[in-house]
Amino acid sequence: MLNLEGYEDFAILDSKNLIVSFHQCKCINAPKNYTTECQVMSDKHEYWKFYNMLSPDYDKMYFHTNQNNTYDCGISNYIYNTPNGLCSPKQISKLINNEISVLCHQRNLAGSATTKQNRLINILIKHIEYLHEEQISTQQDMFDIACANPIPFSELIKVLEIDNDDLTMEEKARTCRHHIILEMHSRLLTCLKLNGTKVVDFMKELDTLDDYSLIQFVRRLFPDEDILNSHIDSISIKSKDRADYLFNTINDVTDLIDYTSFDWERTVDKVKQSPSTLGSNKSPEEFCPLIVRNPYSNDIRRDYRWIVGDIKHKVDDIDVVANCYTSILGINYAHITQPQKVGLLDINSKNHGNY
Repeated sequence: MLNLEGYEDFAILDSKNLIVSFHQCKCINAPKNYTTECQVMSDKHEYWKFYNMLSPDYDKMYFHTNQNNTYDCGISNYIYNTPNGLCSPKQISKLINNEISVLCHQRNLAGSATTKQNRLINILIKHIEYLHEEQISTQQDMFDIACANPIPFSELIKVLEIDNDDLTMEEKARTCRHHIILEMHSRLLTCLKLNGTKVVDFMKELDTLDDYSLIQFVRRLFPDEDILNSHIDSISIKSKDRADYLFNTINDVTDLIDYTSFDWERTVDKVKQSPSTLGSNKSPEEFCPLIVRNPYSNDIRRDYRWIVGDIKHKVDDIDVVANCYTSILGINYAHITQPQKVGLLDINSKNHGNY
């Protein structure tokens, strides 16, 4: 465990809260004789040794500093992985990042070393804030509060092992929108067959959606995935291909989207169709069981007859196909609690009214 502001500037503890090592941190302009401070540190060591608070794995006492100082009482200068073994303020961040990178390589941990570093720093900041807030609210001595509240290494290890950003659903939806618009802007520069301003208009309107509306629409765009409960680094949420399929759908469908509801509706019979990011990377039949199994596809299955995508061909009923793939029971569409019949619609079929 890591103890801050208790036994020393910080101390390393074992699983039984016994002290493994003491650490002081000094950042100064020039080398200094720390004999007096070393004696105080040594006295603390003897005090805790008398009360059997030293771990069987006890190491030693360290000074962390940016200078070659004078020490006493068996205290050692902590040796950093730098040419002179010291650490200047501007080197700290890089050294931490390097250590995390090495650890990730050794243990095959996924994710960004910089992101992991920022999370670790955030834990320390919040912990210091907590200690001081406790001192203010309880009027206890900081030493007692700090010693009673070390940071378990398991909390630090957890931060190193996770590889996704801890974002809210709203933040994930905004992130998804950002990558969709970013890729669409890129396609505008290379697409030779732009059909008017439909894509540009779509991006402008998409950018205006409030969080609630955006969440609902993003779920419609990815009917085959529980996209907003996925890792932010999941393939789909930042997928260039999925954004390209949506670009093609918006650009190539002849009808103009109704931006009050972000969908199409056939005038003669009010049949509603929703755009999607489904594409030709899979056969349309492969999407069917994924959509049926996705709990967040219920809204689109209730409100829409067709899901339009840049797919190879039309599928009249996703439930029938899903049943063939997975033995899912058939749906009684006449029952009020059941979703309506939903199919997948390719761009060509939509444009020719073949639905």
